Amino acid sequence: MRGAHTWQVAAYKVGAKEGSFGFSGGASFSCLDLFDGTLVCSDAGTPGSERLCRFELSGDRYVANGTSGPMYIENLGKLGVMSMQVCLVYASGSRTAEQNYEVAKRIFGKDDEDFYSVPSRHTAAITFRYEVTPRDFNTEELCITATTGAVSTALDSARMVLRDLQPAS
Repeated sequence: MRGAHTWQVAAYKVGAKEGSFGFSGGASFSCLDLFDGTLVCSDAGTPGSERLCRFELSGDRYVANGTSGPMYIENLGKLGVMSMQVCLVYASGSRTAEQNYEVAKRIFGKDDEDFYSVPSRHTAAITFRYEVTPRDFNTEELCITATTGAVSTALDSARMVLRDLQPAS
């Protein structure tokens, strides 16, 4: 599933940075705590696209407003911040904090102070599993469970590879 694109957190904007180890403005946590955040979503995008979302604290997770599908960040409820702006990038594989910093600078524009870029990777929301169940001695049933879009992305990729193959002469 590494080749599939997913939304990844590029940067958080929670409050004013205080040195390099935390935030001020009433928040008493280390910026290293942001590394624990896990973005979970089914909202698809276009490879290379970027967006800025506002996440509100709801229970023990942050929920995005104004997205077409459910999108939330887990493992950051302990921060206790009521809301945060989050810069997202729709990409595959892993990204460094430096790559994400460039994305955040473009998105935040002139308001590029007080954000913290983080390294990112695939969201844990991508699942792919299958189960083969025998129906009788000659047939089997294949049941595939996958995150929306994961199978179609894999099929499209396989079609492109097969289409580009040249017959041996």
